[in-house]
Amino acid sequence: MMAVAYTDLPNGIIILLACILATPFVISSAGGLQQAQSVLPAGHFKVFNESFGTHPGSRLSDIFFQP
Repeated sequence: MMAVAYTDLPNGIIILLACILATPFVISSAGGLQQAQSVLPAGHFKVFNESFGTHPGSRLSDIFFQP
């Protein structure tokens, strides 16, 4: 089991760094944040939208059990 731990940690670090480094390139190739803001609805980038607190139980199930 120790061999698994010794290989999982470096793999996890490499995967995490690759995701962090790839994010700006993906956003840039998709047209940038301005393109996303022009295509998506106005409330998409808000942390709390109008329907946030109305039904918290169903909201949590939507977050954790996506179709």
